[in-house]
Amino acid sequence: MNNATLIKIAPRHKIAIGTREWLSIQIERMLDGEIFGEVVVLTPELAGIFLEANPLNRNLSKTNLRKFTRDLVDGRWRLNGESMIIANTGEMNDGQHRCQIVFETGVSMETFISFGVERSTRLTTDQGAVRTAGNFLAMVGVANSTAVAHACRLLHQYEKFGRVGRGPDTIPTKIVIQEVAEENPGLADSIEATVPRKARMVCSRGIMVFCHYVFAKIDRTDADDFMDKVGSGLNLGEGDPIVALRDRLERYRDAKKSNEPDTVQCFFRAWNFYRANKTIRSIQLSDRLPVLK
Repeated sequence: MNNATLIKIAPRHKIAIGTREWLSIQIERMLDGEIFGEVVVLTPELAGIFLEANPLNRNLSKTNLRKFTRDLVDGRWRLNGESMIIANTGEMNDGQHRCQIVFETGVSMETFISFGVERSTRLTTDQGAVRTAGNFLAMVGVANSTAVAHACRLLHQYEKFGRVGRGPDTIPTKIVIQEVAEENPGLADSIEATVPRKARMVCSRGIMVFCHYVFAKIDRTDADDFMDKVGSGLNLGEGDPIVALRDRLERYRDAKKSNEPDTVQCFFRAWNFYRANKTIRSIQLSDRLPVLK
């Protein structure tokens, strides 16, 4: 390996020798065939050097870059044991998103780096199942974690951006979703109130949890009654806005063309008509969510 291409690393722990001398020792360890790891401060300078030694890698995900940049800049990044990987050739096997974020933002992060594996092993990385936000919530004891995670994403988007959906600029990271769940314990009540257990689900449970939760902030009794009728389809008269809502949701489901923004807007508009005690024939959509009443 060419020593000129190697890196200035600031080790997390204190060492008695200088950084460059310490680095020379790490180089020798790799050249001797040793595989080892260090917790280091990934600086913009270090990230730039790693990126230069990163040929023939996969394309960067703009969505992941946006999400993880927000976590780093907002101070949510935590050392969690997941490592970057530097091969014994000096090339980076894994960690390009981390490096790109640090390089572009100028914000350093602590990270674990594994050194010395064969370059060819990069084709075996990221083989396990990716943990979803729901998986993370389940790991801290949240029941119905998949639906809660979905509701948390929608709640974050609604409160911060005034809209919902899957646009890359609005999707929160898993860390943010965990924070939303912690800050909104009432979502657990909305899980129980969304739909009778034996009723046919008319749309995603996460959407129903989210809608019930924001409706309950206005009137919990009305929110419970509204969602019970949406789920069961019982005790509905002609012109009831919930009938119009259920008809629209069933058409979405049958056509398999439903999308979150339209579905949520249908719920919001039906809720406003329900609260105003008005009858309607159908739900008309616009380009934005209505103000809840």
